[in-house]
Amino acid sequence: MRRSDLAAIPGTGWRVWKWALLRSAGFAADGLERFSAPECARAADTLLDGPAGSAAAFAAVFDAAFERAITDTAKLVHDIASDPSFRMAVTWQNPGALVAKNDTVGFFGPVCWVRLDPHAPPVVERPGVRLTTGHTVFFERWALAAFAETLSVDPRVRPSLPVAVEPHLTLVDRVWCIRSAACSRCHGRRRGCWRAARAVVARPRSRLS
Repeated sequence: MRRSDLAAIPGTGWRVWKWALLRSAGFAADGLERFSAPECARAADTLLDGPAGSAAAFAAVFDAAFERAITDTAKLVHDIASDPSFRMAVTWQNPGALVAKNDTVGFFGPVCWVRLDPHAPPVVERPGVRLTTGHTVFFERWALAAFAETLSVDPRVRPSLPVAVEPHLTLVDRVWCIRSAACSRCHGRRRGCWRAARAVVARPRSRLS
């Protein structure tokens, strides 16, 4: 790595690569405030701190504020549940951890490349038209390993392990295709089928050798 590719950390002898991957939590932190109920909180404080002789009146005010808070929160939950981004989070990740922290259990939050420049302003942002330009789903290794381990002890699957592509097949645009018409006829029941197979393998572009 060239020295010009590094950015110095002021006040230290350390340098870091100028490019970094910035990941957000996935949802704005002010989402927590949407569940607050200030009116109900004030009514509760008044009920707790008010004169003893007025407790009944303050309780009635609190009860009314509490009912309104329940109604407003129920509507808010309904609106959030209908948000496509939230529905995606429920499908692929744990949404409860995506509002207030950068959960590292999974990888839901949007990411983007950032450049570190000690001579530039503290933060320069160039937001795009929308939050993300695309979505990519990856399988986590532990899940695939658990699935493979389960298959490996299945007596119906074990004889076919390890999994490999048959030499007469090829993948073209996500479709399995037979490499050659000659190979498709090599089923071991016709005279000369092996000679046909050897001829196909010997071809420079057969991709079987």
